[in-house]
Amino acid sequence: MPVQKIVKKYPGDARARLIAARTRLYINPNSKQGWPFIGSLSMYLKVKEMPEDVREWCITNGQRPTIATNGMELIYAPDFIEECSDDELLALWAEEVSHIALKHPWRFRELQSMLGEADQQIANMAMDYAVHLIQESCEFTLPAGALINHKYRGMSMEQIYQILIEQAQKEPRGQPQDGDGRGNKSDNHVSPSEPEKSKDGQSDGPEKESSPKENLEKEWERRVATAAMEARARGDLPEEFERWIDKLENPKLPWDSILARFVLDSAKSDYRWLPPNRSFVHMDMYLPSLKSEHIDLAVAIDTSGSVGEDELKMFLSELQGIVSSLPDFTLHLFGCDAAIHDHFVLTQNDDLQTQRFTGGGGGTRFEPVFERIKEEGIEPAVLIYITDLMGSFPDETPNYPVMWVATEDVHSDQVPFGEILRLEI
Repeated sequence: MPVQKIVKKYPGDARARLIAARTRLYINPNSKQGWPFIGSLSMYLKVKEMPEDVREWCITNGQRPTIATNGMELIYAPDFIEECSDDELLALWAEEVSHIALKHPWRFRELQSMLGEADQQIANMAMDYAVHLIQESCEFTLPAGALINHKYRGMSMEQIYQILIEQAQKEPRGQPQDGDGRGNKSDNHVSPSEPEKSKDGQSDGPEKESSPKENLEKEWERRVATAAMEARARGDLPEEFERWIDKLENPKLPWDSILARFVLDSAKSDYRWLPPNRSFVHMDMYLPSLKSEHIDLAVAIDTSGSVGEDELKMFLSELQGIVSSLPDFTLHLFGCDAAIHDHFVLTQNDDLQTQRFTGGGGGTRFEPVFERIKEEGIEPAVLIYITDLMGSFPDETPNYPVMWVATEDVHSDQVPFGEILRLEI
């Protein structure tokens, strides 16, 4: 029997239709680009009818029971599936698998953690915008009302979320007006598993832990990597997935992003999360917008010859961009080898990159910078020290955060306190 006719053999049997559609994705010789890749990943999901209590929760809360996944199962409402065409079932599989492959549920929880709170409805829209563009490029038949906006092509879910949040704040009803909506073919990307009961016995909604558990995250990374290797061999890995999978297979911590987060997280200031600091959104970083409290910072440059000219230029350039987002600061910039030769006191009007250091060539001692900070009563929100870490350290741990920006590969046990960040050009 031809694969493409399997779906039609099971009218009225929602589970059988979903399984047949999955099979069509995986083995149909006439599949479009990306279909076998998605089909192979769909095989990891068990097909399960939505529990009755979850259906009741959805209805009670004004949501139609549709389809969702928790990373282990594809959970569906039979009446919803029966309304879908054969081609729409293929698109539904592609959507659910894509959300998991792109780690959207995990990334949503990370977004919540960074922002303190995140609007789940708007986050769902952001995820759909990202995934629907992939589905469109793979020639899936999207349902009426699918969220398609080509200005979002190449953007991450987090970047789209930021745009939608800003639109929502401008709208009188607090909802972004960007697209036609998804109509009735909608789903939640934090899986609606068993509703959580409040103290009074009423349901507070799906448990947050019902989204894919963290122990599944690495497993799905392995699954995606394996499926991608097979798809590359066939030449049918979609470009959008290629970009994301490259990040999984070749992880590299962006030192500039880590430095920015460290400085702003350590800053003793009144801050707010919404709207996020726009200076770092292009890095997919959602950091607080700082208000008007003065901040003292300390930065030390190892001038013994262990920091190259290119490294110093790049470091100071990134640091300039970070501190420019602070509303009011004093930055103590030290040049030190075995002793302090330079101490610049800078504010918003000064350019870090124009400072010239007079010392250099001696041995390396880190103690003088810590001693000067203590002697002058400086209370830095953070001290950042760029060095190769080949020197002597203070005996006492300071009462402020310290980040060692290392120009060489080092181990964490090489420093008695503080955090290490490897600077890479």
